[in-house]
Amino acid sequence: MPDDDFLASLDHLVADAVAESAARERSRTRVLRQIAEEEATFVGVALDLAEQGATVVVRTSSGRAHRGGVVAVGRDFLVVRDGGRPPAFLAIRAIASLRPQAGSASPDTAGGRSAPLDIGLAALLPTMAAGRPRVQVCALGDEPLAGELRSSGVDVLTLRLDGEAGLRAHIRLDAVAELLLFDV
Repeated sequence: MPDDDFLASLDHLVADAVAESAARERSRTRVLRQIAEEEATFVGVALDLAEQGATVVVRTSSGRAHRGGVVAVGRDFLVVRDGGRPPAFLAIRAIASLRPQAGSASPDTAGGRSAPLDIGLAALLPTMAAGRPRVQVCALGDEPLAGELRSSGVDVLTLRLDGEAGLRAHIRLDAVAELLLFDV
């Protein structure tokens, strides 16, 4: 009988210790999550969603929406692509919101990290322009313009517009909100 009492007491002690340990772990996890959320950045949230393979909806300040997966995250831009559609290079300053697509799982995001691509959109554009791709550019406060990306200078992007007999449009780089790359 004394062994039965001892074993029952031991079972009770073990159960209490396991419950206490689980409670400490939940509390620790909650505190770490709160710290991560307080240190969150928009770029970090986008990176979390990219790594989770989430399908997202990105709304820009122009009211346009882009759906797809986040395939790249830079210092001041992200790239969203939906299957065979053209990739959309979106300036972070022009993004109003980013969320998982309705009906999809809403993954947890902490967002406490910086961009893995240590490059800004303005630095990426001259390399793109060298190939003279067909693009659509939406500048803040303007309608989308489509044509051949001819060049990207210090603070200007130049397009040869579609259907305009060689007419060129010059767009301030810091006004570029969206760039869809048709030639990929």
